Amino acid sequence: MEGLKGYRWDWASTEAVSSAPMNPSNCDICGATQTLSLAIHNIRHRAHNRRYCTNCVLKQHPGLFCPLCFELYDDSLLPHHRLMCVRCPSIAHRSCVFPSAITTTTVSSAPAPAFFCPTCLDADFTFFNLPDRKTGALDVQSAKVLVAAARIAAVSMSKAAAAARFDAERRAREAAVARKRAREALEHLAEILAAEQAERNEQNGVVSGGRRRSTKQVNNKTWTYVWTNLYGCTRGIGSEGGNRGGNGGSGGSCGSDGGSEDRAMGDGDGGVRLLARR
Repeated sequence: MEGLKGYRWDWASTEAVSSAPMNPSNCDICGATQTLSLAIHNIRHRAHNRRYCTNCVLKQHPGLFCPLCFELYDDSLLPHHRLMCVRCPSIAHRSCVFPSAITTTTVSSAPAPAFFCPTCLDADFTFFNLPDRKTGALDVQSAKVLVAAARIAAVSMSKAAAAARFDAERRAREAAVARKRAREALEHLAEILAAEQAERNEQNGVVSGGRRRSTKQVNNKTWTYVWTNLYGCTRGIGSEGGNRGGNGGSGGSCGSDGGSEDRAMGDGDGGVRLLARR
């Protein structure tokens, strides 16, 4: 940048770089292709990530800067120091519209005139002008426009990054709560299944092959109660290890297979058989 002439490009190096293979980016509005003399800005506009050229960035954000001096606004500027365009949301400094006004009292007491921004006065108006190809110089106005567009894009992406970070933290908290609820639900289900299994075991006893067995001490003898079905006899189970009962018939006694002597009493077809060890 030379004094007030603005930035200066070396067109020889520009042509050399432009001849190298690269992926050009286009503006989403006007379709301008990014070059070394025309910047494409990444910006968050209306909840979408966009790519705008310098001129389109300012046209899409008319209320964030003064269209005459290209300074970005902050909250310190008083309302009576501003003038809004009649046709669009563009806002200009009163001192820029009336440069002859000297005192604040004169500016504030003057009635607000009708103000039209440059884009409303001229539909073909552009904020940013490409550098002169011969001199390679960027004028002061275009330099201010480039800085304003870059600042708007930076603020926009900073807000988008903060919003994305907040959303990611919120989703992480929701995922942690959902994971905790799922774990508690699985633990509750396991407790229910265990309680149901314990209740079935208590009601049915030890389930083995469709029959249930219990023992009772009568007259110093251990009697084994065997519940069986109505189909044939079952093999009795001795009350002590190493003993085997006999094969029961349809009523009557069941014979012994060997081993210790057992005595059995039948009560008919199926039902309860009492196997006693002497």
